[in-house]
Amino acid sequence: MKMSDIAKKSGVSIATVSRVINEDKNVKDSTREKVLKIIEEYDYTPSAIARNLSKKDNNTIGVVVPDISNPYFSEMVEGISEVIDRENLNILIYNTNDKIQKEQKSLQMLLEQRIKGLIITVTSESYEKGKIYLDKFLKSNIPVVLSDRDIKDSSMDCVFIDNIGGAYKGVSLLVENKHKDIAIITGPLKSKPGRDRLKGYKNALSEKEIEITEENIYEGDFQMESGYLLGKEILKRKKRPTAVFVSNNQMTLGFFKAMNEMKLSTPKDIAVLSFDRVELLDIFDINLTTVSASVRELGVKSAEILLERMKNRDKDISQKTILQTTLDVKGSEKKV
Repeated sequence: MKMSDIAKKSGVSIATVSRVINEDKNVKDSTREKVLKIIEEYDYTPSAIARNLSKKDNNTIGVVVPDISNPYFSEMVEGISEVIDRENLNILIYNTNDKIQKEQKSLQMLLEQRIKGLIITVTSESYEKGKIYLDKFLKSNIPVVLSDRDIKDSSMDCVFIDNIGGAYKGVSLLVENKHKDIAIITGPLKSKPGRDRLKGYKNALSEKEIEITEENIYEGDFQMESGYLLGKEILKRKKRPTAVFVSNNQMTLGFFKAMNEMKLSTPKDIAVLSFDRVELLDIFDINLTTVSASVRELGVKSAEILLERMKNRDKDISQKTILQTTLDVKGSEKKV
């Protein structure tokens, strides 16, 4: 049964039925009772979206991530949920597969549903392209928090990981272990995390006056397949680097797939250090040294800042929070 059917049976307008459903006090008691009786009789359940649109409000937070299958983003969403659930708000999650077209479609749908606020990890392309779309939220007075990835010339609230410092820590550890020939598999260099982790790599080598060569820089896309394919290139080199720094967990999994196919191990055949933890490797008893920040904290902090902004929308100064990284040293950084 539709709202129009309820209106017809009650002998009132659709607008009146809508006002009853949304508990508008400007409806006469007799009319309200008549409409509610029909609703109860026919067990009518109003659409939550329709109710939100009529009220020009929504009790929902939008969360947009590039790859929900990646444990990194799953953990981030868990951190967001931990905070949002305490406020009795709902969460609507969209997965973009790191595609700008899917991101824009997701944002349009969230705009139409008039969400209360948005937390987004933009696609790699959005560093250059996404601001126009996100500005529509700000113009609609919907707060936005950028989480994990930045947008060029943005003044939005944001929570990031210290990508430059984290990569610097990891590569410095490799240098301390006497490595001089260190390859890197970067993220997409059109993304800020991709560029920043490469910058940290270069900073660490430059500080120790180790030559930076283009042949040791391999651009990946943060996906497992690129880690696998680039891993095979690195491992098949006639003069193989003694160490590799892989810029995220998914590419690290791909790199280990390539190693497994070639019957190689770390640190015996090549030292490996990853940005982000890779829990799956623990199952296979692979002791991998990693540099990472608390991804759950990334989600928690993003949600806390969003709630604060929702309560204080007119605040002029945006918040920028940088989460520090820690090294988890397990031996894969050694030079054998």
